[in-house]
Amino acid sequence: MAPNLANRPVRILTNSILIAHRITALRSQSQGAVVYLTGGYVYPGSGLLVGPEAVASLKKYRARWAFPSVGGLDSEGGTNTNQLVVESEMTMIQHSESAVVLADSSKWKRREMVRAFHWSQIAHLVTDSIPRVRRGVIPGLLTTGDR
Repeated sequence: MAPNLANRPVRILTNSILIAHRITALRSQSQGAVVYLTGGYVYPGSGLLVGPEAVASLKKYRARWAFPSVGGLDSEGGTNTNQLVVESEMTMIQHSESAVVLADSSKWKRREMVRAFHWSQIAHLVTDSIPRVRRGVIPGLLTTGDR
């Protein structure tokens, strides 16, 4: 998504050092995206800023859209690997008008340790494939057979 946002007049709040760097590197216009980065502890191997400082920083802002990361998806919602990461994701969702999950189909085969969100908190899911599920198990989603 970074290439689609880098040269648009948008403000991006992120707790990801990698996303902030990517958008800044792709920006070729002075009127391109402005990136705000939270404070916090750098979670090893992920480039994510997490912990109390990250959550406190996120609470200062309101956003039109949140794009929470996800380690796994199931009929209840999304899961992730670490409580500190999930606390930041939950704060982003709570301080946005709408949340959008971008996840490839491999996420449907995983269920991580910590519940990150419930489907009722998510406005849109963008994925390459939705698994066959009983109609109504995941609110607002169609089964692959319905397409």
